[in-house]
Amino acid sequence: KEDLRKKTTTQKTKTRKRSKKNQQLKKGQAALPKKKKWIEYDPEGLSLINNVDHLEKAQSFLKVLLKFAPNLLKAHLLGFEVFIRKKKYLLALREVKQALKLAPHDAEVHKIKIRYFHTVRGEIATLDPIVSGVIKSEESEILGGKDYKEVNEAFLKANTSSYEHRAAAAEMILLYSSDKTTALSIFKDITDEGYPLQTSINVHKILLSRFDATVAQQFQDICAQRFKYCPYFNPIKENTETTTNTDTTTSTNNSTSTNTDQTTNS
Repeated sequence: KEDLRKKTTTQKTKTRKRSKKNQQLKKGQAALPKKKKWIEYDPEGLSLINNVDHLEKAQSFLKVLLKFAPNLLKAHLLGFEVFIRKKKYLLALREVKQALKLAPHDAEVHKIKIRYFHTVRGEIATLDPIVSGVIKSEESEILGGKDYKEVNEAFLKANTSSYEHRAAAAEMILLYSSDKTTALSIFKDITDEGYPLQTSINVHKILLSRFDATVAQQFQDICAQRFKYCPYFNPIKENTETTTNTDTTTSTNNSTSTNTDQTTNS
């Protein structure tokens, strides 16, 4: 009997402790603040478009990218785009130099090199003398004492077998020259088979913005044969044949049903 009493008392104490814990948990959950429902006040993001300094925002992401991926060429190309638009010319020059170390013969690196010195040429009179002195000393080292236009022409002659490099040189000709015929002749010369897709898309966009629409259409027709499965050059058209086929089948079904009705009536 004493053993039974001890067992019953221990069970009662256990149940009491469990009930106390459950009550404490319920009180704690009730004390927690309720989660507020998220209300979207700007579903189209107009406040971000109108009020945020996008270049400053991009620069904050760029710092992290350059810190953890210092040998990534694309990071330095993006860095150049941010700094040249913010008119931070020494930082843009740093990105040009880093890109040249990583890929000195790359077409995109050549473009930012020519773009940099073309942009700075018109701004150097307004810059601080120390900044302009640094740019001039680096220009002679990077361009080898030549003008950036001469460097672009030499780049074009040295890369006659690559359409990607020829297109980059032609794009730079449009940057500093009003003569469109030489650039257009380079863009049209797509005899080599290994030209990349992204280069062709970029060239097509340049032709649309700087040349006649017929020229862009001719280039698109050529690239449509080269890149048969690219939706940019071969946009997906609505399958009108299937709709016409379904219409004809429904009409034939209707005609057969009317014929059967006539025969049954007769």
